[in-house]
Amino acid sequence: MKQLRAEPETAGVTSFSGCNLDGQSLFKVNPEVPVSDALEHASCLMDCANKLAVMAACELEDPGAALWAVHYLNEMAKALVDDVTTGVFIASKGAK
Repeated sequence: MKQLRAEPETAGVTSFSGCNLDGQSLFKVNPEVPVSDALEHASCLMDCANKLAVMAACELEDPGAALWAVHYLNEMAKALVDDVTTGVFIASKGAK
């Protein structure tokens, strides 16, 4: 009989949003979030960033604030994907 494997989870090691000259980060991805939930959230963040980037490029006279928002959305999405990758790697090492 096949054993059910638990879904991999975020590792909780990826920090983001550097805030000073020392490179200190303000935020960190929470550990133990199911990978499917984290990736769904990353996808939503990237969708918002893509739509906002198009709006900034095509519709806004002064896109500065919108572009900063795109930057922050992408930074959050990247942190989620990076942490999911680490979590999957850790889970695969434990499964052997």
